[in-house]
Amino acid sequence: MSCGKRYLKLFLAVGLAVHLSGCTSVDTLVSQNAIRVGMTKTDVANVVLWQGSPEDDAWLGGCFYEYIRESRCEILAGSARNQYLVFCGAYSESSCYIREGASTLRGVYRTYSEAKRAAAPTQTYAPAADASAPSVISRPAANNERESAVKIQRCTKKGLTPGTPAFKKCFAEQ
Repeated sequence: MSCGKRYLKLFLAVGLAVHLSGCTSVDTLVSQNAIRVGMTKTDVANVVLWQGSPEDDAWLGGCFYEYIRESRCEILAGSARNQYLVFCGAYSESSCYIREGASTLRGVYRTYSEAKRAAAPTQTYAPAADASAPSVISRPAANNERESAVKIQRCTKKGLTPGTPAFKKCFAEQ
């Protein structure tokens, strides 16, 4: 084996070890405020890709995906099914392999049943506020959701594409 190949293998091994040692759970990313309610699907996917653990990455193989047409919400989970991410505002059914989208994070839940209630078209689910509640993030109030929907509609009417810097600036300035 040539010296160059040995160094290449060593470099790849060290790079992989450094990447894997930096992996954290979605719970930790939420508690560090790296993942927040209202983030776009693309932004959450990027945080999980670069900082999260592979088994929590809802955009890798073995993922879980469900689309609830009536509420325009998506439920995603990584292969470990430790947390379920609920994104709402999706224009159409997608898949867990597509990181882009107009939907925004409604919440992160530890069980599928909590995620399913949060994504329900009635939008009446609100997790308990006490410390023993299993939810990681509670969803925003209905008024905030309506305000966000109006902001999204205004920025979209201006011809801006959701997820772009110009769209985010438009949304933030309202």
